[in-house]
Amino acid sequence: MAVTYAAEVANTLDSSVLPKQMADGRKQGGRVRVYEATIEYDGQASGDEIILAQIPAGSKFLYGVLTASATAGGTATIAIGESTLNSGTPDPDLLRSAATFTAADTPTMFGRSTAVEAAASTVDKTISAVVGAASLPDSANSLVVQLYYANG
Repeated sequence: MAVTYAAEVANTLDSSVLPKQMADGRKQGGRVRVYEATIEYDGQASGDEIILAQIPAGSKFLYGVLTASATAGGTATIAIGESTLNSGTPDPDLLRSAATFTAADTPTMFGRSTAVEAAASTVDKTISAVVGAASLPDSANSLVVQLYYANG
């Protein structure tokens, strides 16, 4: 039986590789940080940006979780990514492409493969949600967004 090593551990666990190297703490044995933001459904209009978190430089995106006390409606979309407050050209759907969210009381994971596979950011990033296609509901309900990042 052949033994192969994942790219992240080839230089740390393979006995034929010398000298040994330390594993990248953002990929192996790092600390996971969660950034939680609650969006109160207040009829936010299509195009509105809701600031969720400030992520420090050196953080690597792992995944996100959406949990709503009630559906966000069948037509309103929510994208999650870099805020327009960031310098340069922000990517508003870097972490989650614009899509409806119709699951109530059901934690739902998200994460675009390009964001999960990307290297850690070298600068602080403001993360936001952007409403699209239609307004969010105007009710006493809310949507909780949890963003999970690894720091070395």
